[in-house]
Amino acid sequence: MIYLIPIYNAFALKENVRHFSNTKLSRPPGEQHQYSNANYMILGAVLEEVSGQSYADYMEQHVFGPLGMSTAAADEERAVQTGFEHGYQSWFGYPRVSSVPYDNSGASYGCISASIDDMARYLQFLLQDNDRVLSREYKELLLSPLVQHRPNRAYGFGWRISETEQGERLVWHSGSTPEARAEIFFIPERGVGAVILTNKDHILEEARLIQVSKDLRGILAGQDPKPPSAGIHPVIWGLTVTLIILLAIVIWMLLRMQKRSLKLYLTLPLSLLLFAISAGIIPLFTRLTSSPWKSIRLFVPDIAYMTLGIVASLALMGLLLMYGTLVSRRKHLESITRRA
Repeated sequence: MIYLIPIYNAFALKENVRHFSNTKLSRPPGEQHQYSNANYMILGAVLEEVSGQSYADYMEQHVFGPLGMSTAAADEERAVQTGFEHGYQSWFGYPRVSSVPYDNSGASYGCISASIDDMARYLQFLLQDNDRVLSREYKELLLSPLVQHRPNRAYGFGWRISETEQGERLVWHSGSTPEARAEIFFIPERGVGAVILTNKDHILEEARLIQVSKDLRGILAGQDPKPPSAGIHPVIWGLTVTLIILLAIVIWMLLRMQKRSLKLYLTLPLSLLLFAISAGIIPLFTRLTSSPWKSIRLFVPDIAYMTLGIVASLALMGLLLMYGTLVSRRKHLESITRRA
């Protein structure tokens, strides 16, 4: 998600696109496929400029209305009027009501609300052979592959095209916010598909939902679904254990530092190393995940707070070592003075 300011008014999309005016492209246009929400935000702003309408108004008039999607909305005001409820963020596997704001500026890249019935109507529109809303020619273009970015996987006009586990052509897309996840897939040649909506999200739990999607396709092919996985993700356990160990070390250091004689030549380099590690964890995390820290806090809040706890624990250990070293040094100097 791209949270810029403001995100609440009807033209938040166009206003936020202006923030990209000085952004440098990572590659020349057309050189390399890169999935980007920012590009869809820009496309939405272009639509607003050309039509003279807000994105929400345009979608209501040209898509939601004609398809009979009565609960679908592309802004917060209409979403609330049609029954929108906030979803849940996952904390250690347990749902917690989300306080993440509705993002009007994200409508063109995925922040649209709709009921399962309305999404089923949208799926039927994609599968049916008619000219309603979109001509056959443009519907065929919509579902055509444009860029082959993996073996047996391509990207088109907002759709991923790959193969089912049984080797059939599969058109699909998924997406998530910090409090919800949606996936739609269909097999055009068979005229079947499914929509999966979930009112809770966590990046590490999405593998289970991907398996649900695979199982649904298996059921359509006459196969039995696999037993669902359960329990907390190993990464959560690993971070939890790490944090507990570090906190235990901090407590032990607090209890023992007055009773130990610390060697300056050992503790000073170690304390500096702890400071360096604590300072580098979050930048390394954001680099490895290619995600800004704000997005990490939104999509994996439990991991974010445990990471902060680990950073704070390491920094505190460094401070305690430094303090203990100074105390030991002072006591050593005092003993020399008394002997003199």
